[in-house]
Amino acid sequence: FPLPGFLIVERIEEKIDTFLEVPDSAKKNYKDRVKVLRVHPQDSEDFKEGDTVICFDKSDYEIVFTFNKKPVRVIRVRTSDVIGKLVEHE
Repeated sequence: FPLPGFLIVERIEEKIDTFLEVPDSAKKNYKDRVKVLRVHPQDSEDFKEGDTVICFDKSDYEIVFTFNKKPVRVIRVRTSDVIGKLVEHE
């Protein structure tokens, strides 16, 4: 598990058809969409594994490691740096 107050996420490169209201002050500073991989149990009220969230620019810390001889990239993000959670329309 990550430390309390942090999420382990991966970047999402694909375009998702969703609707999200982002305040004007945050529109310029958001970096990209990320998918939540791991959540500390203390933060599980607000976030779940598999959620798609948007975080502020330069709010992440990339971790690269080798698993089964393949490089794996994950990102550590503070929960306080998350702008919002994306919800898909049906």
